[in-house]
Amino acid sequence: LMNMFIPLSTDLYLPALPSMSEVFHVSSALTNLTLVAFFFFYAVGTLFWGPMSDKYGRKKILLIGSGLYAASSMTCALAPTIFVLIAARVAQGIGAGAITAVSMALIKDCFSGKQRETILAIVQTVAGLAPMLAPVVGAMLLLLTDWRGSFWVLTGAGLACLLLSILYQETLPEN
Repeated sequence: LMNMFIPLSTDLYLPALPSMSEVFHVSSALTNLTLVAFFFFYAVGTLFWGPMSDKYGRKKILLIGSGLYAASSMTCALAPTIFVLIAARVAQGIGAGAITAVSMALIKDCFSGKQRETILAIVQTVAGLAPMLAPVVGAMLLLLTDWRGSFWVLTGAGLACLLLSILYQETLPEN
C-alpha cells in the first residue's frame, strides 16, 4: 500500500483534469501544476524524510507522513480554488515522500539477502501495476462522483496507512 501512494496520487485523478479546469475556470496549464507541484515536493520530501527516519525512527516519520498525506488529501477534496488545491498537493507530496522513504527503509530493516530481493520484487511489481490501474479506477469513479471523489479515495488510503502505522512496531535498531 505504501508504495502505491505515488501512482495513485497522480494517476487516479488524471481523467478528471479537463473537468477540473472547467470547474475552477482556469487554464489546463494551471490545473496541470497540481501534478508538477506534487512530483517536485514528493522528491524533496523523500530526500528530507529518509534521513529523518534514520535519525528519529521509522514509526514517527510514518505517522507524520501518513497524517500529513491524509489531511492534505482531504483538503484537496474540499479545495474551493485551484490555488488551495495546488497548496494541498504540495503538502500531499511531502507526506507521500515520508511514506515512500519509510517503506523502503522498512524492507531494509526487516529483510536481508535473497528474502529482501524477493520482497523488493513483489513491492515493485505491485507499484508497477498501480499506474496502469489507477486511471481506469479514476475513470470509473467519475461515473459515480466528480473529481473530488478521487481525493476522497486518497484520503481513505491515507487514513488506512495512518491507522496501520499506529499498530506498527519500530524496526530501526537503537544505537
